[in-house]
Amino acid sequence: MNWLDRILGKKSPTQSSDQGAPSDHSNPVAADSAQEDEVPDFQPDPEMQRQLEQGCDARAAVLSRLGALDTDVLAPLMNPTFMGGPKWPSLRQSWRVVRRPASTILVSDGLSDPFEDEGIPLGFRVEVCAEAPELFETPHHSWLFDMVFQVSQLIANHGKVDELLQKYKTLSTVVSVGSVPAHFQNEKGQVGVIIGFPTDALPSGFDLEHGRVRLLVIKLLLPSELAYIESADDLEAGRNSLVAMLQGSPDAHLSSVTRAAVI
Repeated sequence: MNWLDRILGKKSPTQSSDQGAPSDHSNPVAADSAQEDEVPDFQPDPEMQRQLEQGCDARAAVLSRLGALDTDVLAPLMNPTFMGGPKWPSLRQSWRVVRRPASTILVSDGLSDPFEDEGIPLGFRVEVCAEAPELFETPHHSWLFDMVFQVSQLIANHGKVDELLQKYKTLSTVVSVGSVPAHFQNEKGQVGVIIGFPTDALPSGFDLEHGRVRLLVIKLLLPSELAYIESADDLEAGRNSLVAMLQGSPDAHLSSVTRAAVI
């Protein structure tokens, strides 16, 4: 089964949806304490470096308006790319933490970096995020981080999610998140998610000089909700119907491991 099938919500009994993403995220820690990966010496392109810094500043500005943005970024001790995982645009992989009074937001930080080798701005043109109504003392050890990490890698491996979202309102798939409660998982330890969940509670993206970067909200699904999508004759119609039901629920865009299913 190809990535297009999996990301649109189809499933295979013999193949996992997070192929290409390592199952272990290598114990991400604050970047200030992470060891640097050994890479060959090179001279970065000044224009690409300027675009990278501009993107980092723009993301931080948007996130700072949502709550208290942790100063440190989360980054693996060993870059997952060097362990067989997908390559991010500028190679670096990191995530940011936003703390609100009653919730935590985890956000990818680098999917929209420029492709430095190719000289292409905006990378994959998206970043992903999820908000949970929980306060995590160590977010990098949370199920929320596991979910955002896996979806980040899925998007990097697919490479064309922004193009799919120009055709479909939302996307659905399964990812391996073993740290969520068992009743959210299928027999393979996977959970269903909607990518690009529409909400006014979080910004839809941010603008850079070369275009707009979309901020895709991830919504954790219960098995019955994923089954509702997969059983529909028209997957897109099934997703849209489920999204409408979820938007009318108390949790709406929030990913909660204590909520009841809407179906």
